[in-house]
Amino acid sequence: MPQFNTGMGRTNGNGRAYCLVCDPLRQQIVGGALKRMTKGRAEAEVQVDDTQMEQEKAGKLNDVAADPAATTTETERLLAVWQSSIAREVQEQKKQAEQLFTWYADLLERTREQETSKKEKSREEKSIKETGDIPTELRAARAATGHSEGAVRSDSPLPLITANLLEEHYYKSPAASDASVYRTSGTGSGIRKSISYSDQDEEQYVAIKTALFGKLIAEDAIARAVADMGTGHAADTAIEIFRRLGLERESIPFDQPLAYHAERLAAFQPELLYTMPSILDQLATRVDDGLFQRLRKVILVGETASQAWQQRMAAKLELAPEAIIDTYGSIEIGTIASYDHERGCYVIADGLYAEGIGTEQLDERLEPLGEEESILVLTSFVRTYFPGIRYVTYDVVRGLRNEVVNGNVIQCFDCLVKRVGRELKHGEKISLYDIETVIYAHLEQADFRVQLIDNALHIRIQSKQLDPQTTQMIRKAVEEQIPEIGMMIRNKLIRGIEVEAVADGEELERGKVKTKKIYY
Repeated sequence: MPQFNTGMGRTNGNGRAYCLVCDPLRQQIVGGALKRMTKGRAEAEVQVDDTQMEQEKAGKLNDVAADPAATTTETERLLAVWQSSIAREVQEQKKQAEQLFTWYADLLERTREQETSKKEKSREEKSIKETGDIPTELRAARAATGHSEGAVRSDSPLPLITANLLEEHYYKSPAASDASVYRTSGTGSGIRKSISYSDQDEEQYVAIKTALFGKLIAEDAIARAVADMGTGHAADTAIEIFRRLGLERESIPFDQPLAYHAERLAAFQPELLYTMPSILDQLATRVDDGLFQRLRKVILVGETASQAWQQRMAAKLELAPEAIIDTYGSIEIGTIASYDHERGCYVIADGLYAEGIGTEQLDERLEPLGEEESILVLTSFVRTYFPGIRYVTYDVVRGLRNEVVNGNVIQCFDCLVKRVGRELKHGEKISLYDIETVIYAHLEQADFRVQLIDNALHIRIQSKQLDPQTTQMIRKAVEEQIPEIGMMIRNKLIRGIEVEAVADGEELERGKVKTKKIYY
C-alpha cells in the first residue's frame, strides 16, 4: 500500500495566501453523519466552550458588525483556532500514513534530511555574512550545484503527493486484502490506476455525501431519485446514499442504450436526477419524451460544467438555474466541493484541508497561472487507504480563499478553470497516457493536443504520416482504450471522441505544437 504526505504551504506563485480547510469546529458534519476516523482523535481537537461561543455569537458578533477593527480581530481569532486544529489533524494523518505506507516514511525522511541540509547552509551563509570569508569547500559545493549568490530560498513545506509519486508507489501496488479497489485511467506503464478504499473509507465517503445531498434537497420535498451515471465509486454508492435519505430509488446501468435510459426515466419520473454533464447532454435531446415532468433538482458529478452550460440546461429542462447543483470530486479523495448558488462559489467539503500552489512548485516548464489562479492541493482527514496529504489534484481553480460565516470558517473558490495534469473526464477518466498509447501505435512521429469542448473530447494531431483512414482508426481505438467509455459511446450516452488532423506548421490554440498537454 502507498502512503500519505502532509504540508502546510500557504501561498501561490504570486505569494498570495491561499490556505483552505474544513471547519475544525464542526468536524462532525451535518447531523453527526461523519464519525472520527481514529480513537483518541477527539482529544486532539481544540476544546471550545459551547456557552462561550453562543455568547459571542449573540453579543460580541453583533458588536463587530459595526466595528471593522473588531471584525478583523474576531476573524483572526477564529482562523487561529481553526489553524491550530488543522495542524493537529495533519499530524495525526502524518503518523497514520507513516505506519501504512513505507515509501511515505522514506519520503519524509528524505525531506527531513533536505531541511537539515538547508539549515546547515543557512548557518554557513550567516557565518559568511558576518566574517566575509567563504570556505573553499562551500565554493566548490556552490559551483557543483549552480548556486546563485542572489537566489531567494524559502523553507520547504512537507512534500507534495504528485502524479509521479503515485504512479511509482501507489497506483500499481497490491491492494490490502480487505480493500475495495476502483480502477481508472492508465499510467505511464500502461497499467490502469488502482485506488483502494477500506471499509472505514467507504463509510466516511457515503456519510459525507449523504449529509451533503440531504442538505441540497432539504427544501425540495423530494421522494424519488435516479442515478444515471457511468461506472466507478460515485455510481456504485449512489443507491446507498438515496436509501439513507429515505428516497425511492433506481439506478440505470451504463451498459444499456440511450433509449432504455429514456424509457426508465419516463416510467419512474424522478424528482432528483444524479448524473454527469455528458450524459445529461444526451438525455436532454429527448426532453420532449416526457422524461422530466416531475424533476425538481439535478446534481451533477464528473466533467466540468460551466455556469453558462448549466443555465442553458436549466432552461431546456424548465428548471430554475439554482435547481442544478454541480459537485466536484475525484476517485482518490471523494467529494471535494459543491456549488453554492446563494454564495456564488464552490464550497470545500467537510473533512478536507485545501491549499493553492503555483505551477513553479510542480514543474518550471508549466506555464504560469493567471491572476487569482492556483493548483488545488488537498489533505483529507477521512481517507486511510490513500496517501491523501498534500495530494496534488492538477485542477486549476480561481479565487481560493477562507471565509468566516456566522462564526464558522468555510473554504471556497469561484470556479474550476482547467487542468494541467495528465487526465480528464469523458464519461469516465481517460489519461494522456491512454491517448498517447493509441496514437503512437499508429504513427511513428506525431504531436497532439487534447481538449474538452462542451463536454466533448477533441484530439488534434499533427503528423506527416496521418491520413483519413488512420485518423478514423485512431478515433475508434481511443474510444475503446477505456472499455467503459467505448460502451457509453456505442450506447449514445456520451458523444464520440473527435480526432482532427492538423496541417504541418499550423498553429494551435497556444502556438505551435511542442508538448503534449491537456487543456479544458
